[in-house]
Amino acid sequence: MKDLGISIAGVKVDDKSNEITAIPKLLDLINIDNCIITIDAMGCQKEIAKKIIEKNGHYCFTVKENKKNFYSDISQYFNYILNNVSEQKNIISYITTDKNHGRIERREHYIAYNIDWLYGKENWENLSMIGMTRNYREINGEVSIQEKYYISDLNLTGEEFAKIVRGHWSIENNLHWVLDVHFREDWSLCKEEHSLKNLSTIRKICYNLTKLDPFNTKLSFNKKLTLYNHDLNNIKRLIFNVSPSEY
Repeated sequence: MKDLGISIAGVKVDDKSNEITAIPKLLDLINIDNCIITIDAMGCQKEIAKKIIEKNGHYCFTVKENKKNFYSDISQYFNYILNNVSEQKNIISYITTDKNHGRIERREHYIAYNIDWLYGKENWENLSMIGMTRNYREINGEVSIQEKYYISDLNLTGEEFAKIVRGHWSIENNLHWVLDVHFREDWSLCKEEHSLKNLSTIRKICYNLTKLDPFNTKLSFNKKLTLYNHDLNNIKRLIFNVSPSEY
């Protein structure tokens, strides 16, 4: 199946709740058989990991300070390994470097499977590996470094791990950014609950159709929207000829 990059489902977070209660409801709506579920730190929960495994899926969760002891143990482990050359045989690494237009970005990916020492490991369904990413970014002489930590039930190569991590963050860079900038979701003055939900659904349908449009694939998202706005025939083609079944 192609990597479509579309939005397939959503669940409203209750006013007195948060994503932790909404994620299991969302997982019940979709078939995740043999799919890899990536979730940021808020969704890094034992119960969610268990539900994903029960539904024959796989997980790769970001671990942050909200899991204080877990985060501390994993971060200290990688810090020790990366500062001791003799110990680096115990991890898998994959490193890429991109240079263009005055920007240098180096992405380091590390995986460890020898995690019997990890306290509380048995509480996470099928947990088999921990991971770390370290991103160096230099833009016009200014350097920033960002480190993140992960847990997963998968058996991955370094390159596969890198693809999963980058795929997760592309959701923020693609879907959410497009909804905010091109569809001006954050500027909506609508306050009624049903209207909010309906408009959100319509925006995602428009986003999905545009992503699935096989014509003008080299155009940016914004230029595709301009074509639809200026030619009714493009809108007709988009609605009646772009069929997800083709993918």
